[in-house]
Amino acid sequence: MELINTQPIIESRIEKIKINVSQIDTLIHRFLSNDEVLDRLNHLHKTALHLDMWLPEQLNFFDEEVQKRWNLDIQSNLIVFADPSLLAIALNNLLTNSLKYSLAGSTVEITCQPSKRQNKKGILLSVSDCGEFIDSEKRDFLFGRYQLNEYAGNGIGLWACREIARAHDGDFWLESKITKVNQFNIWLPEKGKS
Repeated sequence: MELINTQPIIESRIEKIKINVSQIDTLIHRFLSNDEVLDRLNHLHKTALHLDMWLPEQLNFFDEEVQKRWNLDIQSNLIVFADPSLLAIALNNLLTNSLKYSLAGSTVEITCQPSKRQNKKGILLSVSDCGEFIDSEKRDFLFGRYQLNEYAGNGIGLWACREIARAHDGDFWLESKITKVNQFNIWLPEKGKS
């Protein structure tokens, strides 16, 4: 249809169709990727990750303009025993969401520190942004699988983060403050816990 010399209104409709097809294609790829994540959760390839080296490497995958928004605070010599590719998926989901839903140009805080959870030693990786306050009603939708609405995008990202953390005997949760700070937390047991 694009090859035919058409009227401007038809060209506009064709452009809208292309955009919608692209969005559907992206969504299908995300669903397929989700199935891949599900399969990987049952076959973890854990290795010792030195987070003070691994985390900056992951942040470098984003373009230079985005990297200016990062504020990284990581304690040295932190090591977790985890599947690096799955942990990268979880981190990428959190960073992408923070960029998408926070104020344009605002800082995204990324912290990594030792932390105890239920009397177990571990590492807490947090991503905080200056986005809209997320109340408890909205949170019900955030972590559900395939729950599409204005709060939850395609319904995969945060659900996958939670499942990845659980597969590592860890935890995943949100702390949201009225001051428009949303902090997503991934807690993993310390190195050596399999």
